[in-house]
Amino acid sequence: MNANQCIKIAVYSLDLPHYACADLRIVTPFRKLREHLDFRWAVQDCNGQSRIDAEPAEWADLIVVQRYFPLKETSPLLEIILASGKPVVFEIDDLLLDVPPTHPLFHNFQKTAPFIRQLIPKVDVVTVSTDALRDRLLEFNPNTLTLPNFIDEAAVTPAIPLADPMKTVIAYMGSPTHDQDLKFIEDALFRVKEKFGEATEFIFWGCAGTRLAKLGRVIPFDDSYASFLKSLGKIHFDIGLAPLADNAFNRCKSNIKWLEYSAHARTGIFSDLEPYRESVEHGKTGMLVGDDPKEWFEALEYLISNPDQRKAMGRAARKDAFARFGLSKGVHRYLELYKGLLKR
Repeated sequence: MNANQCIKIAVYSLDLPHYACADLRIVTPFRKLREHLDFRWAVQDCNGQSRIDAEPAEWADLIVVQRYFPLKETSPLLEIILASGKPVVFEIDDLLLDVPPTHPLFHNFQKTAPFIRQLIPKVDVVTVSTDALRDRLLEFNPNTLTLPNFIDEAAVTPAIPLADPMKTVIAYMGSPTHDQDLKFIEDALFRVKEKFGEATEFIFWGCAGTRLAKLGRVIPFDDSYASFLKSLGKIHFDIGLAPLADNAFNRCKSNIKWLEYSAHARTGIFSDLEPYRESVEHGKTGMLVGDDPKEWFEALEYLISNPDQRKAMGRAARKDAFARFGLSKGVHRYLELYKGLLKR
């Protein structure tokens, strides 16, 4: 194809384009590259049912298949796509081959796992969000590459000023699938409330069990990632929480919570696991803690009692996040990958 010609990409994903994974991994980066590529979302939602269109695959120069699209029902279309001779990229940002039974969507992912396992060796490239996930998938396809999540600087609005400087607002943000991750820090959060009382406020955004719902304000989950980012800039919080239960699935997750909190210059407390170890410099751009509730209490106690250090961490985290993971600095990696595939 001509070097100046737009690359045409068909995307086959059962995620709606406004969902977080679709937005972060495909829609926003592709829109940033609109001068270089054109894309069509090949799956439409029709009253809760997915309508899959084969035509974009014929139109495209390159095809991206995302996450749990591989299923028994989609296998015939995938065989046609693989036989087309066009480059095929499988994009995945979770270890869907090893989902813990405690995950609310375990049974759904069990249906897609064998078909993902069949597809991965057949595609030209597998793109993943973390090195840990890459290492788990390399045995299935040696052309597995890490394409990290990037935060869109243009989508981040300045956080609103604090209404009550004597109150520390502690927030958790996540989808409703994270109940198990929150459970092991519940006691720590209640200890914080017991010690600091009205000087603290809790916000649970998108996920809160029955017990935690009594502790603070619950904001319903918003499945639009762009809408979530806009709201994030309008709601004040001082400390962000990112607990993760220690299992293979979570160890392959990305640093997205650090990126979201840091982009708004807010200090976070993060589980000391792979998703955050390579991003967070403990005590400088956030805090890393183990799975002992006592460690979470002590980290919260420190940040509540030392607001100047907390704010300095938030500012340093924002600078670091944009420097290493700003979309404007990393989006070229998508274009380089796709151009390279089309030259083969």
